[in-house]
Amino acid sequence: MGNTVDVFFQIDSHGERAPPTSRKATLEYTKALGSSFELKLNYEDKIGEYVEKAISWNIEEYASVNPPAIPKDTRHKDYEEWLLSNPHLCWPPWARAGVYHWGIWTEQEHAKLGSVTTQDTNMKGHIKKALLPLFKVMGATTRAQRILLAAVDLKCLQEYEKILGKCLDDRTSFETDERECFALRACLVNVFTKPYVDGGDVKNSWASMYPLGEFEDGDFCITELKCRFVYKL
Repeated sequence: MGNTVDVFFQIDSHGERAPPTSRKATLEYTKALGSSFELKLNYEDKIGEYVEKAISWNIEEYASVNPPAIPKDTRHKDYEEWLLSNPHLCWPPWARAGVYHWGIWTEQEHAKLGSVTTQDTNMKGHIKKALLPLFKVMGATTRAQRILLAAVDLKCLQEYEKILGKCLDDRTSFETDERECFALRACLVNVFTKPYVDGGDVKNSWASMYPLGEFEDGDFCITELKCRFVYKL
């Protein structure tokens, strides 16, 4: 019940390229294929390009104030080898490799506590002041993703909003939009992830993602279907 933000700064991702798909996704085909569209389709060319650059800039600025933590779990098990080949991203002042988790989740070791705000969200002082503008600018993508999810699976969107409404209180401050529907965002900065399912995920739910930044060979691929969605033409 969340979405993923992939950000790449001055890197190339290496590996075999999956063949691009020529089949257009329809609502009937979406269940199997997934949906992909550019912000420009929602906000026109100039605004869409501005939103994309604004989010990338804010994430880069925030990473300079509070560098992301390098992941330790197996979901990102390839990152060690990748970091060795990109040492310029490992050390200050250009430490740009890691993962942020913004929002609320249930900690496996403390399930009785229910939903709790993530450590990355519970920032204070000057770091909190840098984080709030980032949440605000991400609202444009939240609206675009909400429109797409409503078209694909309105029932799922309503379930997301219902669950999130029960979790929010005066202690939370991660909403990116007046109709926030995602409880958690994972922001991967120069890090890749493997497919996985969390124990607390909503059954038959959706995950959305959007890539940002400058990169090569970084198209969104669904390997099981041998499909590649071209990010930039």
